[in-house]
Amino acid sequence: MQDKFRKFKLLQDKEDSLVEGLGVTMLINLDHLVSIKPINVATSDGVVQAYWLRLSNGKKYKATEIPDELAGQLKGDIINYSKIGGQETDQSSDLH
Repeated sequence: MQDKFRKFKLLQDKEDSLVEGLGVTMLINLDHLVSIKPINVATSDGVVQAYWLRLSNGKKYKATEIPDELAGQLKGDIINYSKIGGQETDQSSDLH
């Protein structure tokens, strides 16, 4: 039963995203993980790669660390930001 649980490092609130190193470690059952989306999060040191998690119960989390097996599947899907008409828009390198 424990083999379905993996460790994720989650940001708890908006202030956590501005201070690197903050967050909480949580075990999540992979059977309840609905989606993982790569995102960029602003920190005091600049923008860092993070992940938007959605669970089957509707809860959503921002994670700064996910299991290596899941991160490996998303390795080529980096979000690039560009300015169009003075506004930032994201353009994913993975086009389906």
